[in-house]
Amino acid sequence: MPTTDGTKVYETSAADGQHLNFSAGTQYRIFHRLGSRPLLVQPWVSFSPTGIKGGNEAPPAGNMIEILDVNDEFIHVRNDSCGDYWLRVVAAHPMAR
Repeated sequence: MPTTDGTKVYETSAADGQHLNFSAGTQYRIFHRLGSRPLLVQPWVSFSPTGIKGGNEAPPAGNMIEILDVNDEFIHVRNDSCGDYWLRVVAAHPMAR
């Protein structure tokens, strides 16, 4: 979805929406539909399946998430830790002017 400044933004869910189950060893290939490789990829993890609704979320640390690939179609991530979390990913790309 474009923002008022023309930046395209993709979210796997809203901050208070249903996050992706991200247990130890889980991998996702997230198809972002931005039309080009995102310049920003921001993962968020939570202990609550609905993030800030009933909990909170924070940027991951260490090997809670590894970003394995980012291209014009998808973002490939993996939980390389022993912990179980809930995941939300935000990706953005500015529109050409």
